[in-house]
Amino acid sequence: MLVMIDENGVADVYDDTYDIVIHCENEEDQKDARLALKNVRRWVPVTERLPKLGEYVLISFSNFTLPCIGRYDEDEKGEAWFNGDETESLVSQDMYVNAWMPLPEPYRAEVEEKRLEDVMRCPYCNYIPECNEQTCAGCEIYEDFLDDINDLY
Repeated sequence: MLVMIDENGVADVYDDTYDIVIHCENEEDQKDARLALKNVRRWVPVTERLPKLGEYVLISFSNFTLPCIGRYDEDEKGEAWFNGDETESLVSQDMYVNAWMPLPEPYRAEVEEKRLEDVMRCPYCNYIPECNEQTCAGCEIYEDFLDDINDLY
């Protein structure tokens, strides 16, 4: 709970229990955070904005109960909504789009390979090599280790 005092000197209690704070290191991070929040998957009314031409999205209709995957694109008559790869516009089929939503990334079956960052760290200094080398190039800790091993033999 916070006590807020407005410009007239009147105190009020503000419940911040459900607030979320995003700390940004700089202005660029702040812009990125704002963009990410804007791009959260939600229904976007067509009156608010339209997707990029040709981009496949989930489409909601004002006169049909099931959404479908389609695109907002251009044909010889101008810009219109289309179901999937069809060339006949949805409005010509008496289907009226009222909102759209970006599609999620497609599912990818897990592969045996783990992310590079998870498995390919230099075991000596924890640096992530840029290629499939076992240690980072010029790793001083590794070089010292090799020197110590050579001194033993």
